[in-house]
Amino acid sequence: MAMMMFAQMLLTAIMQVVANVLFLEVLKAELVSKVSSAEVQAVILAGATKFRSVVSAAELPQVLLTYNKSIMAVFWMVCGLGGLACLSGLMMGSVPIPKEKPVTDEEGLTGR
Repeated sequence: MAMMMFAQMLLTAIMQVVANVLFLEVLKAELVSKVSSAEVQAVILAGATKFRSVVSAAELPQVLLTYNKSIMAVFWMVCGLGGLACLSGLMMGSVPIPKEKPVTDEEGLTGR
């Protein structure tokens, strides 16, 4: 049980890093093709809440679509991993736990 909880915590931390890297790499790759190269770094440094002040009004729809595509890439990754987790749970199978018989004095508990 402890090993399972350790694995869950460790994999959660690892997958957060993987999702962050995926988001930023897709964002950079898409921004390079959509906006000028000088604004790419400014958009990334500004973050999701302040990028509107960095981007011109003409490029704003393209940047919004780029953010959407980056978030969707992370969502698809998470959906795939969730499906993989469900499949692995189904493949584990279940083992019935036998019920214990009630112990009586006749079976060796006379020393109490």
